Amino acid sequence: MQNENTTIENLKKELTFYKSLINNSKDWEYMINIKGECIYVSPSAQEMTGYTVQEFYSNKELIKKIIHPEDQRTFKKHEHEIDENGLKKPVEFRIITKSGKIEWIDHDCKDVYDSDGKIIGIRGSNRIITEKKKLEKELNNTVASKDKFISIISHDLRSPFNSLLGFSEMMLEDIKNNNISRLQRYANFMNKAIINTYSLLNNLLMWAQSQGDKIDFNPKSYTVKEIIKEPIDLAKQMAESKSINLTLNLEQDFNVYADKEMLETVLRNLFSNAVKFTPKGGKIELIIERVGNLANLSVVDNGVGIDKHHISKLFKIEESFSSIGTRGEKGFGLGLLLCKEFVKKNKGRLLLQSEVGIGSKFTIELPIKNQIQA
Repeated sequence: MQNENTTIENLKKELTFYKSLINNSKDWEYMINIKGECIYVSPSAQEMTGYTVQEFYSNKELIKKIIHPEDQRTFKKHEHEIDENGLKKPVEFRIITKSGKIEWIDHDCKDVYDSDGKIIGIRGSNRIITEKKKLEKELNNTVASKDKFISIISHDLRSPFNSLLGFSEMMLEDIKNNNISRLQRYANFMNKAIINTYSLLNNLLMWAQSQGDKIDFNPKSYTVKEIIKEPIDLAKQMAESKSINLTLNLEQDFNVYADKEMLETVLRNLFSNAVKFTPKGGKIELIIERVGNLANLSVVDNGVGIDKHHISKLFKIEESFSSIGTRGEKGFGLGLLLCKEFVKKNKGRLLLQSEVGIGSKFTIELPIKNQIQA
């Protein structure tokens, strides 16, 4: 009798010990019986979900109800998935807390058996992994960026250099044969190839620097005319080569707060794209408007336009998308990525409207006043 009492007392101590461990765990633990009723919920459930232990006891559907609607199917599938050891596989999904916040959860559950080996319920263990998921996403983006970066270097930079090497070999041959007319033609081709390659290389280096926050950022108050002068002068020279009419629509000058060099880079890229994809004799217009506390700088063309299925790809480094201009010019998506980065740095947005066969409208939306520190 004394031994039996000692055994019971030891079991009580063990139960108290394990219950204390679970109650003080940062993980949210629970147990559901074979009727689907919640018979135990650890106190950490309220910290993680916002719902009290009593709310879980009184509503047996609550545990599944808080799972994000888009992840309900994932959770149901998990309930029937067994690994090679006959155990349920862990799963990650989102929950919606009582306050409406979305959290990522690492969920693991196991069947609970009685002394006869009969299943009497399920024990669930949950841990918040929201920060981990954010880091995973950042890491995936970084890897995709690195892969795209290498792809551009290995392909898009190698191709023009191969062309330059070919032209230089032919020019050397023509020098020997004193073929001046063909030399001039090849020199013209080489000049265009060098300009395009330099533009790509410059965008490549600037984009790489922007990813590491190594570009100086010096926002100040400038008039719109100060910002657009250099880019529009350069754009007019490019437009003239294709007999494109480039006009400025600015009723009244005003100030914007931004980094002038960054905006000049953005406008140069937008003008360059507009010229590439606008046919000979086409039109390009720079429309500048003040809308409340915002400045809208829009580069509008009547060029080839962009298919709606490709628009989202233009601003993603992991997506591979380029197109050919109306004179065979190669279009690189990297310039638009750089534009997006620089406009975002200036607390603005880069907007795009486009229709195939009609043209495109790229709008830089910027704050007029200082919002950089806001």
